[in-house]
Amino acid sequence: MLKLILLSVFHCLTLCAGQVLLKISLAKTGAFKFTWGYFKDFLTCWQWAACGASFLAACITWMYILKRYEFSLAYPITSMTFVFSIFAGYLVFGEVISINKWIGVGLITLGIIVIASGK
Repeated sequence: MLKLILLSVFHCLTLCAGQVLLKISLAKTGAFKFTWGYFKDFLTCWQWAACGASFLAACITWMYILKRYEFSLAYPITSMTFVFSIFAGYLVFGEVISINKWIGVGLITLGIIVIASGK
């Protein structure tokens, strides 16, 4: 069970990192346009490349998890990504963590604990 949790934490962190890097790269490239210049700027943005690497790492980790663990146990644990994203929004983008978000984090965490402890 510890191995699944550690793999899931890595999977969720790489997913969250990919989304953060995607948001950063989209902010750096300005307004979306169907022009070569826009796509050239986007494709040469290192954050976008790092986003792709993060998603690739998450995908490979997820494939490993799916191959070795019950889907009904592994998939709900991926909701940790929502918890990590709340903190990433706060730390990276300066977003506010409202009381509703804190309650949501608590409920998600409680749900993960309930599902994982049933195994």
